[in-house]
Amino acid sequence: MMTPREEAEDLLLNPLPDTFSDVMIPTRIAALDVEIAETIDKLKDLQSSRDLLLDHAVKTNHMEDSTFKIEVNIKYGARVASGEKLRENYPKQFSLYVMAIANKKLRGIVDVAEKATIDPDGTIELGIADKIFGKKNVDACSVIPETKVYNVVKKK
Repeated sequence: MMTPREEAEDLLLNPLPDTFSDVMIPTRIAALDVEIAETIDKLKDLQSSRDLLLDHAVKTNHMEDSTFKIEVNIKYGARVASGEKLRENYPKQFSLYVMAIANKKLRGIVDVAEKATIDPDGTIELGIADKIFGKKNVDACSVIPETKVYNVVKKK
């Protein structure tokens, strides 16, 4: 066994190698890139397996076991009005709506994020539609999308 003094002298003659040798950095990065890609693939496989098990649990109503249970939460999105239904049910107001959208565009107060158009999929700008058709009428021609979110939690 070396004394601290002997060890210090030995380290001067035989220094420890650098852990981050500049010569090997690209190789280490490449190795990490490979490991990252493999980990991402593994995560995708795990997520796919989880999704399959969750789908099976929901379909077969196996929502709990002795240790864990699957809770279902419903998340509601913003209402989406149907341009087709509004056009069919309220043709006069729909013409006013189209003119209001055109006027708004002409005035140039529409920014890209809240573009007020009737898209090919029938998207309606609710603020303007509520004023022209009345909120109740727009609600009657709307759907509120819902998404089920499943959480696996430990039983108490």
